[in-house]
Amino acid sequence: MAKVLRMSFQNAQGRTVSINLREPVDPLNPAVVSSCMDKVVVGNIFNTSGGDIIAKLKAETVETTVETVIDYT
Repeated sequence: MAKVLRMSFQNAQGRTVSINLREPVDPLNPAVVSSCMDKVVVGNIFNTSGGDIIAKLKAETVETTVETVIDYT
């Protein structure tokens, strides 16, 4: 099972932009995640097709299970 931290933001055009981080620490500290998201907004460090990231929307963990049916590698 793979776990991802998905942080969602709003850009200047009102669209949602997500940043995914694989294998986050467990347990996640909501205050640390919020602070990290604040730095993304204030630092303006990512370019999006819809302009600057202007607000944080939510952070969530997503877990997926991958089952390989055929692998030709």
